[in-house]
Amino acid sequence: MNIKPAIYENLSPAQRIVAAIEAIARKDDSELDKLHGTCPKKHYMQEDYKYSGMLQFLMAQAVAIENGLTGHALSIILCLYVMPDCEDKAEACMQRMADDLAAWSAVLENMGIDPAVMEKITSEVRHPIVNALLEALPEPNEEAVKRCRKGMDEIFQKVQSV
Repeated sequence: MNIKPAIYENLSPAQRIVAAIEAIARKDDSELDKLHGTCPKKHYMQEDYKYSGMLQFLMAQAVAIENGLTGHALSIILCLYVMPDCEDKAEACMQRMADDLAAWSAVLENMGIDPAVMEKITSEVRHPIVNALLEALPEPNEEAVKRCRKGMDEIFQKVQSV
């Protein structure tokens, strides 16, 4: 778009968000760059990011893990009750749940966080069907857990290096 710089500089935060979402949707990187570049800069004081940022990231990751477990649960239900002859896929989803949880637990333990303590937080938002499935999980696959944990560790290292 060919918009005068003064227009960009006077956008409200809400207007800037709408314009950014629209630019992202149409893959207009130059428009997005203009929106970012003309956004007013503010200075804030906050708690140490290595504490507050990591805490926020841990909570977001916990929600992502729960979302993944819910997705696996939906896949299991679909496989067992809707699609015929799909038991092997349901078993694979159960295995993935076990592997993901084992990797998450290992990452938490490595950070000095008791997985049972995090479980108290996440269990409040967990669907009862997921809880029922968790009671029937197979043993985690060590190789799959290592791969999953490696990815989680890389993400956490990036956050910690900020």
